[in-house]
Amino acid sequence: MILTLKNTFEDVGNATMFAVRFFKELFVPPYETRQFLKQCYVIGYKSLPLVAITGFIMGLVLTLQSRPTLVKFGAESWLPGMVALSLIREIAPVITALICAGKVSSGIGAELGSMKVTEQIDAMEVSAINPYNYLVVTRILATTLMVPILVFFADAIGVFGGYIGVNIHGDMSFYRYITKIFQSLEFLDLIPATIKTFFFGFFIGMIGCYKGFNASNGTESVGKAANSAVVTASLSIFIIDMLAVQITDLFFKMIKEKENTEQITNAGKKTPIIEIKDLHKTFGKDNQVLKGVNFTVNKGEDLVILGRSGSGKSVTIKCIVGLITPDKGEIKVFDENVLELKKRNSMK
Repeated sequence: MILTLKNTFEDVGNATMFAVRFFKELFVPPYETRQFLKQCYVIGYKSLPLVAITGFIMGLVLTLQSRPTLVKFGAESWLPGMVALSLIREIAPVITALICAGKVSSGIGAELGSMKVTEQIDAMEVSAINPYNYLVVTRILATTLMVPILVFFADAIGVFGGYIGVNIHGDMSFYRYITKIFQSLEFLDLIPATIKTFFFGFFIGMIGCYKGFNASNGTESVGKAANSAVVTASLSIFIIDMLAVQITDLFFKMIKEKENTEQITNAGKKTPIIEIKDLHKTFGKDNQVLKGVNFTVNKGEDLVILGRSGSGKSVTIKCIVGLITPDKGEIKVFDENVLELKKRNSMK
């Protein structure tokens, strides 16, 4: 038991040093651009069919399984938004990362493990080629950039699969379906889901490279490196996802508390919307309708003007909207002087 824990901690320490070396070598020339683009093609483009099929099935099955429950509560209209939120926030990033862990991480581990066993890595060092820069940096960088792109692709295909699922038992236009999705999505729904995919990609590539680069001698170690890379990468994805959910929940809670504090603070402040000061209006020589009218309507308040016929209710409203010019006084709407604004418009 003690020996197992010791080996585990040693392995974690060595993997950490391996990752630190990546950041050191990342900016050290020569930059293997061609090898990086090749790995992007292998990791990204070659994985598109598998990701597309998986994403479509995820969206279709999630829609078909969720619809009966929502129909019972009369909430079938929520189906597009629920499917989109589930896919974008959690399902598509995790499932796509697991696919890449099984396909990409195992492939990298087996490839580098085979090169290690056949002493190809040693031959590169003898030839004055930095094997870490050529083999490891390019692959980790490619997985870090390609996994988020694959997740976006899975999101889009999954949403389309949800549209097909909605129309199996109903009839909804694609425009209405997309509109409902955008009505339920917020910008903050995309940020955490996107950020964690970069971490998924980094750990998928780093673990695959670490297991293959440190494979021991013998062909048996190649299979062990590939198997260990898949298991460790998959476990790391779940751990990262758990941490990301906790951090996101804490972040949203802080934003909500800040909004509540601002609402409470603003509730105590009175923001004038309409201000009437010393308003006078006389029609003819002796018919004075308004005399020294003063009142303020603050934000969130309702004002009711009551009075008998001819008491000046309509005249007050017409003065506020600018249909009648008062003889004296000041009218401000949203801190804008209505009388001065009317004069400026008449001069144009």
